[in-house]
Amino acid sequence: MNHKLSDETIGGLPLHEGRAELLEEIMATPVLDVIDTPSHLKRPRPRWITVAAAAASIAVIAGVPAYLLHDDGASGDAPAFAAAVPGPVDRALLGLEGWRVINMVDGTDGEIVFANGGQQLDVYWSKASEHDDRVDDRGDAGDPDELRLWGEPALMFAYGTTDHTVIRGVDGDGFLEIRGSGMDEQAFRALLDDLQPVDVKAFAAGLPPEVVTPGEQAEVVTEMLSDVKTPVGFDPTTVRIDGATNRYQLGAKLTGTVACVWLDKYAAGQARGDDTLVDRAANAMKASHSWAILDEMATTGAWPEQIWEQGDAMAAGRDATRLMRLYGCNDGTMVDD
Repeated sequence: MNHKLSDETIGGLPLHEGRAELLEEIMATPVLDVIDTPSHLKRPRPRWITVAAAAASIAVIAGVPAYLLHDDGASGDAPAFAAAVPGPVDRALLGLEGWRVINMVDGTDGEIVFANGGQQLDVYWSKASEHDDRVDDRGDAGDPDELRLWGEPALMFAYGTTDHTVIRGVDGDGFLEIRGSGMDEQAFRALLDDLQPVDVKAFAAGLPPEVVTPGEQAEVVTEMLSDVKTPVGFDPTTVRIDGATNRYQLGAKLTGTVACVWLDKYAAGQARGDDTLVDRAANAMKASHSWAILDEMATTGAWPEQIWEQGDAMAAGRDATRLMRLYGCNDGTMVDD
């Protein structure tokens, strides 16, 4: 099979212009067939028992690949790419219509999570030294099916009828695990066929706009703050997530930080009987119901509800000390329960 993204497909992807140009160059040549599974190896498998965490916490800047430490949207800064990924497959991208990135953690160990309605596809990358332990852990689900993924041996485990994972063999310094949930085995295998294997540089070029690289964070934070009233002296450059992330995670950190700073002002006003400061902080947070970034995030998760609840509580004049505890603002960071 000639497994590549066509010019038409690339043109339809929601990519930044620089990334789109780079991805077109990278994907211009075919790669290996994706799946070749002997039918006699298929067998019923038990339900999933336990899942070990496959991705590490967000990497510190020192552990983030160099290509993510600058604005990779400028194609002029991009190095040359090898055709057809002849070396190790480090990552994988999904360019199907309807699928979007809902989470991303990058580093030596990391993941990118694609979602489409109730279906989810997780691509994990890990160090080669973790491969055997990962296979042993997934073995709690029962005997795996053997298959080939991008021309190399892989093992597929079934956690249930709509939850499967494939662990590819070690490739270079690492390996990939790909998990599909909310879909049956046939749909999962079809989705594997649509995944595009890439190296780390091609991965950076193909990231959709909902993924925010370190070089883009300052600009995205400024955009998110366009209709958010911030306290005097608030420094938006202090709001950062190390490594690549997505708009939801960055939006949560930004709005949580702003909310906690306003709550701190609110607490100071209550402590010294400054009704003007209390009202200013409460009104600023009451306006959170109209923040565009929260409306955007509300289509994905429940974080905006915490911000709105906090604003409503402040507008109602609730005790600042209790609110600081409730929303985890004593250390300047809200907790998403």
